[in-house]
Amino acid sequence: MAISAATFAVIGLLGGGLQAFGQFQQGLDVAHAGELNQALAAGEANLIRRQRKIIAKRERERALDFASTQNAIFAKAGVLLEGSPLDVIQDSLAEAEFDTLIGNINTEIEASRIEFEGRRAALEGRQAQRSAFLRAGTTLLTSAAIFGSQFGSKNLLSTTGGQGGTVGQGASGQSRFQR
Repeated sequence: MAISAATFAVIGLLGGGLQAFGQFQQGLDVAHAGELNQALAAGEANLIRRQRKIIAKRERERALDFASTQNAIFAKAGVLLEGSPLDVIQDSLAEAEFDTLIGNINTEIEASRIEFEGRRAALEGRQAQRSAFLRAGTTLLTSAAIFGSQFGSKNLLSTTGGQGGTVGQGASGQSRFQR
């Protein structure tokens, strides 16, 4: 049994539709992945900031403990907490705070970089989605154009027995379709 040209045309048109659907779905998937990556990055940045707050608190507590130890050592040695000994303790606390602030700044830089990467992933996902939608539309239009160029001048549902067989004729040559 021979397959008619109309059957091949319909198969080609359906294939183009399936390909376009696949391209459309791929675009949705990539956009969703970009949004997911952005959400994950935001969560990671938030965790890094929270972790840094805990570390900074511990650093400050250690600095105060160290200052208390220095104070106790000076007091045990009979040194009054004025002038140079007091300056030493204050300098130690200032240095510790400076180190904590540098750690905070470095953490904020890292968290901002992670958030930026997440926003970039979401943007790339949206761009890929638009591109996939355009490819899907192009595939549909191309399939329709090929179908139309091959069969545009032929009436595929002709009941008069055109070339290559007709869709609407029964075994007796009579049309199965009523007008």
